[in-house]
Amino acid sequence: MALLATLGATAGYGYALLAQPTYVARAYVAAVARGAGDNAAAVSFAQAYAKIVSQGDVVNAAVDASGGGIAPGEIRRQVQASATSGGPVIEIAGSGGDAQRAANLANLVAAGVISVSAEQSDRTRVDLILLSRADPPAEPVSPRPLVDIAVGAAVGVLLGGLALVTGAELRRTTARPSQPTVARPPEFRGGPEERSLSDVDRATVAGDTARSSFEGPS
Repeated sequence: MALLATLGATAGYGYALLAQPTYVARAYVAAVARGAGDNAAAVSFAQAYAKIVSQGDVVNAAVDASGGGIAPGEIRRQVQASATSGGPVIEIAGSGGDAQRAANLANLVAAGVISVSAEQSDRTRVDLILLSRADPPAEPVSPRPLVDIAVGAAVGVLLGGLALVTGAELRRTTARPSQPTVARPPEFRGGPEERSLSDVDRATVAGDTARSSFEGPS
């Protein structure tokens, strides 16, 4: 058990050393209604804009803002957005192997979605504004050595426990005495040449009687 836990922890540490780090940076955008009674509309448009951050016009606006430094495919792969439940705030998360690159992705997409919403604001009566820019994160979200080591050790302990349970069950099965097999007598079924013992006895008695009658008294 201890050996498996050690091996699992070692594997987790090895993963932490060799895995490519991933950073995530987040920018926040808010939908603001122009009319005092349009707060529900602001929430609805925040959810709608969150769904299109990796599509058409928003992606093109982000690429233009980057001066061609970011490709559309990178935005679609590495940027995600979600709206707060029941609120008008959009979270835009950019990820990548470099902290500054992740922040740039989030900020460019935030600028793109604000630009696209401004083109529709006279019709929607809702504006998007930047609440918070994304800053380069200080630490990656993965790998995390302590977490990976703990997970590896836990997996090792789990495997060790399963091995012990399986081994104990196999030993019980092997040690259990086998039940002797009792042979059953053959069953006779009625047929033209199969007669029961009573039939044979009656035939013998009938033959003896006939023979005595034929021979007569001595």
